[in-house]
Amino acid sequence: VLIGAVRTPDREKDMSFVLPCRVAYYDHVLIRSSDLDRFGGEDSVSLQALLEDTSLAMGILQAASYGPELDTLLAQYSDRPNVTTISSSDGMDRLLRMVDSGRIDFTLAEPSAIAYMAKDLGLEGRLRILLAEEQLRIADVGYVVIPRNEWGEKVARAITPILTNAILSGELLDITMRYVPESLAETTRDLFEQSIVRPVGQ
Repeated sequence: VLIGAVRTPDREKDMSFVLPCRVAYYDHVLIRSSDLDRFGGEDSVSLQALLEDTSLAMGILQAASYGPELDTLLAQYSDRPNVTTISSSDGMDRLLRMVDSGRIDFTLAEPSAIAYMAKDLGLEGRLRILLAEEQLRIADVGYVVIPRNEWGEKVARAITPILTNAILSGELLDITMRYVPESLAETTRDLFEQSIVRPVGQ
């Protein structure tokens, strides 16, 4: 069973997507909160413009995929001296600390995961997500995914009423919002209502 998995052609071959349950953000730009004005003062920014600015240092994870749009863009700048690549197993933790300390100015990250990690690292409120304008979609929908077999059907029958109640009562949204950056709170609520609550309530 996968919880919060996004639809892909490979998964759809053998798996059933039972219920939507998660707003699955794509990777976006992560900066120090105190640097917001330096990055334009808005909730979104052009990643290409940032990469063109050689005064800004960026950090990325080695062999990570940030989605087709951003991967294509990053490939053009990966050999720049102001782009640092991190390859260690704790790479995301290191990148967050590097942003916070000023060793790099920005990185790319998935908002809800970063909100959780920032709390764990004691960096809550010190980091901010800006939407990358090059991402064609802000987020996708994550589902409860089960195998297409008798066991999967049994699991689906057991969890569907429980999860449906959690969605329609607002309980799941409350849990979700604990790990969403304040800058994306309104967007997350809107996406949750449109992509999860409405389809489940129909």
